Amino acid sequence: MKRLVSIISAVLLLLSAASCAGDGESAANGNGTANAPTQEDIEAIKRELAGGIAGEITVSCYDSVMTRGFLEDAVALFEEKYPGTKINLESYSEMPEIRTDGQTTAIRMTDDDSQKKEEYITETNTRLMGGRGADVFAVDVLPFYKYAEAGQFENLRVYMGADEGFDIADYRQNIIEASAYKNGLYIFPIAYSFNYIAFDGSLFGEEEQALILADDEYTFQELIGLGLAAFDRSGGARMFGLPPNRMFASMFEQDYGRYVDIEKRTANFNDGQFAELLKTVMEYSENGYISEAVRRPTDGSMPSMNGFVRTENEQYLFKSKSIMQLLQTMNTTATFGVRMYSSGTGNEDNDEIAGFITGSGGEKKYEFTQAYAINSNSGNKALAWEFVKFLAGEEMQTSSMRIMGLPVNRKALEERTKQQITGELFLNAAPMMPGGPGGGMPVGAQPDGRTEGQSRPQQKSEPGVKEPDDERQRDIQEFLDGISSEMDAEQQAVYDEYLRIVNTLSNKVNTYLVKDTIIENIIDTEVNAFFEGTKTADEAAAALQNKVQLYLDE
Repeated sequence: MKRLVSIISAVLLLLSAASCAGDGESAANGNGTANAPTQEDIEAIKRELAGGIAGEITVSCYDSVMTRGFLEDAVALFEEKYPGTKINLESYSEMPEIRTDGQTTAIRMTDDDSQKKEEYITETNTRLMGGRGADVFAVDVLPFYKYAEAGQFENLRVYMGADEGFDIADYRQNIIEASAYKNGLYIFPIAYSFNYIAFDGSLFGEEEQALILADDEYTFQELIGLGLAAFDRSGGARMFGLPPNRMFASMFEQDYGRYVDIEKRTANFNDGQFAELLKTVMEYSENGYISEAVRRPTDGSMPSMNGFVRTENEQYLFKSKSIMQLLQTMNTTATFGVRMYSSGTGNEDNDEIAGFITGSGGEKKYEFTQAYAINSNSGNKALAWEFVKFLAGEEMQTSSMRIMGLPVNRKALEERTKQQITGELFLNAAPMMPGGPGGGMPVGAQPDGRTEGQSRPQQKSEPGVKEPDDERQRDIQEFLDGISSEMDAEQQAVYDEYLRIVNTLSNKVNTYLVKDTIIENIIDTEVNAFFEGTKTADEAAAALQNKVQLYLDE
C-alpha cells in the first residue's frame, strides 16, 4: 500500500472527607488536612452505593474538544449499559480554529482562551460556594485544591474503600497516590502522561553514550554537562530543540515547589534563584544550546503551518519527549501514515531512551490528561462515583479513540496498546483523519463540522493548496480493510518492548505538581515579558512575587 504522508499537529492542547450531608462540611481537620476515612464514613457510602445505579447527573468540563468528545463516547456506552440513567454534559470553551493545508491540520485555541478559563473558574466557584454545580467535574483547568480544602469535593478514598467492586490493584496505584492532596484523594486521574529524555546516538561517541546510560535520572543542567563536548564538535546541532520559553518552562517545573508552594500558600520568586533561572535560559539561547524563539505574526494571524510541525532534518543532542509519542516512534505502520508530532524532536532516526528528568529532590512528575472529581453537594453521589469509575474502566478506555495519554487502568493499557499496534483502535477513528472517509470531521460531528452542542468551528485552507483527493481516501480505506485484530511476530515484539519501557518509566513516577490556572497565566505573562525584552529578570521576578503572593493570600 502506498505510504501516506499526513502529519497531524494538534495544539489541543495536548483525584475522611466528604460524605457530607449536603451542608458543605467536610471531614477535614482544622488545618485543612483530610482525616483518614472512618468505618462510619465507609458504611455510609456502602449504603448509598447499595441503592443501585440509577438517576440523573450532570458532568461539567472546560475543554470542548477531546474531553467532551471522550465524555460523549462514555455517556453513550454508560446509558446503554445502565438504561435507568441520564448523564448530561456541560462544556465551556469554544471550539478551536482548525486550519488545514491539505496535508497538515493545525488546531489552536482562540486568543482569549486564558480569559475564558478564568471565567469558567469564577462561575464554578460561585456555584460550589452556593451548594450547587455539576455532580462530576473534569479537572482540566479547575483549582481542585481549593475545593478540596473547602469540603466541596469528595474524598474519593471513602468510595474506594466502600465499593466492593473497586480494586486499586487494577490501576497504577503510584499515579493515583501521587495525586493526593493533604492526605485526601480528591481527583481520580484516568489517563496520564510524562516526558522522558532521549538522545541522538549518532552525535555521541561510545564512551559518551555509556556515561549517559550509566544513570537514568537527570536534571537539565546535568544533561548539558554530558553534552558539551558533543555540542562543540557537532557542527550545528543544538543541545535541545526547545525555544527559550519552553526551555524555561521545563526547567522551572523541574523545581516548581521551590518557587510556588500551593499547600503553604507561599511564593518565592525574590531570592535571586528565579531571576538567575531566566538569565540561564537566555544564556543557553545565546550560546546556541536551544532553538530561537518562535515569533507570532504582528498582524495577529496564525503562525505559518511550518511553525507547528517537526523539521525532519534538524539534529538535537537531547529531546524531551512525551511518552505519548513513544509508540508511534516504535511502530509507524499502524496509523496509516498519520502521526502526531511536537516541536523539539527533530531527526529521530538514531534516538535512544536515556530516562527521566528529575527535580533536585528526586521528583519525577506526571501530568494527568484527564481527571475527575465529585461535588460534595451532588444529589446522586452513587451514580457520580459509578460514572467516574466507568471512565477509568477497561471497557471505556479501550473503546474510545478520544482519550489522550496512558490509561491508568492496567488492563486497558495492555489492550489499548495491542489495538494501537494492530491498527484496530483506528477503525473508528477514520472519520477524524484529514482526508479520511469522513472528510476530516471528528467522530460524531454534525454535517457542518460541529460536535453536538458546539458552535461552528472556523476552518481555513492555505491558498492554492488542494484538498485531500480520492486516491488518498482509497489508501486509507485499503489500510482499514487490511487491519487484523491479531499481532504478528514483529508487532508482538514492539508490544513487549513498548510495555517494558512504559512500565519501567511509569513505576518511577512519584509527583504530581498541584498548580493553579490563574497562577500559570500570571507566570506566563511575566516570563514572556522577559524573553521579549520588555522586563529584566529582576523586574519579572519582583512582579511575580507580588502578584502570585497576592493571589495565594486571597
